Amino acid sequence: MKVAPLAPAFGLRFEGVDVRSMSDSERREIIRAGNSAGVVHIPGQSLSEEEQLEFTRLYGRIRVLRVNRARNSRRLPGIVEISNVDADGNVVPPGSDMIRFSKGNMMWHSDYSYTADWAAQSILHALEAVSKGGETEWASTEAAYDALPEVEQARLSRLTATHDRFHSRIKNGFTDFTEEDYRLTPPVPHPLVTTHPVTGRKALLLGSHVSAIDGMSETETEALVAELTAHCCQPQFVYSHVWMPGDIIVWDNRSTLHRGRPADPTERRVMRRTAVFGEGVEGPEVQVVG
Repeated sequence: MKVAPLAPAFGLRFEGVDVRSMSDSERREIIRAGNSAGVVHIPGQSLSEEEQLEFTRLYGRIRVLRVNRARNSRRLPGIVEISNVDADGNVVPPGSDMIRFSKGNMMWHSDYSYTADWAAQSILHALEAVSKGGETEWASTEAAYDALPEVEQARLSRLTATHDRFHSRIKNGFTDFTEEDYRLTPPVPHPLVTTHPVTGRKALLLGSHVSAIDGMSETETEALVAELTAHCCQPQFVYSHVWMPGDIIVWDNRSTLHRGRPADPTERRVMRRTAVFGEGVEGPEVQVVG
């Protein structure tokens, strides 16, 4: 197994390993990297849904999503398909619910930050990739926090932000949510500066789900979020990934933001995402929306 850096600020690539038949030392190294490197790229994999779920369990308890009208329902529980292909294998029209809902993924965000136990690691496995565009970008919110002046770090550490699942979707024109949707995922507060439960490093928890910051007006909130997001997403803190079939990316939502980039909507793109709960969650797997 060969290990190489992805970007100067964060990230590792593991080559020459099959995640279905790893040695104990390889498994330990990949788990460690998933909790400390921010982003881990493992190329050349070909996993079934069951195998991807097994790999995901290395990082914790799998988050199972309630199926909704914007997503494909034929996958195993715990598998979310990121795709522009319908159940019959046809590319969906650009104006479909699947495409409209996915536009929110093109805004900088941290997966499930609108829940109290927002996702620790997310895992995305590319089955079919577009020939141009469609990159995913990650920004290290740890490196960005470290680069702030100490006085600014101290000021931000006193702030609490509200994260709302519907805030980003409504901005993208997806408004047809039900009362049940709102009941299942009410807005939740998170500190603006978080501490990673494994590494102890501090990071900024931002993203498109932030709808309010305590003590600030809506205008002030939007301005601060935009300012801090621009800081986090400077080139020195960002890794941009060009997808190839067989790629697996593991990323830590506690230390990164990410977004997808546009691609030709008529070209097939099929990926599978899984995710695990954050720290401090007890009990069996539960149903949540996402």
